[in-house]
Amino acid sequence: MRAFIFIILVFLLCSCKKSTSPLEQYTYSCPLRADSMNFAILGVNGETYELEGGYFAHHEKCTNCVGDSLPFDVTTILAHGFDLITFRYSYTMDTLFGAIVFLGGSNTNSGFSPELNLSPDKFKTVNHKVEKPQSIEYFGYYGIDETALSLKSDSVWNAVSKLDILNDFSQQNFQTGIFHFTKEPEWIVFLVQ
Repeated sequence: MRAFIFIILVFLLCSCKKSTSPLEQYTYSCPLRADSMNFAILGVNGETYELEGGYFAHHEKCTNCVGDSLPFDVTTILAHGFDLITFRYSYTMDTLFGAIVFLGGSNTNSGFSPELNLSPDKFKTVNHKVEKPQSIEYFGYYGIDETALSLKSDSVWNAVSKLDILNDFSQQNFQTGIFHFTKEPEWIVFLVQ
């Protein structure tokens, strides 16, 4: 029975992956579009605090999104032996990020949709750090006290603070979210503009 439920959840996760445009390679200049919602999703290793990868996507621009929170619809399904977590763009319900977390075994037995398909060497860096925003929306930080969360999120931010893509996002109003994940990569950074 568990195998059947697992197969159904994997199918749902994969079938929900809908984007209004294909993923774009981010290497030389940030492809931010004024007529779109721009999303960057970056994975940071929880032990080394180094960038592990990421991806970038454009979606239809939201006409009624509220600026004080990220335009996400987050769904968590807790099942026996694994959890299914999905972040959707609330305006179109396109899946931005989803993960299946197997609760037993090693840290690497989890699955992502879409994959963080851009390796760290695809991201250019700049000579200065982008300051950590005062307002960051946190997800999945259960079991971490506020002081530890602040210190860890500082380390996560330092891992991405010199990325050119973050610099480009910071040139205009942008929103940031940090998701604490129990498997590798342990931290997911969301950039939204």
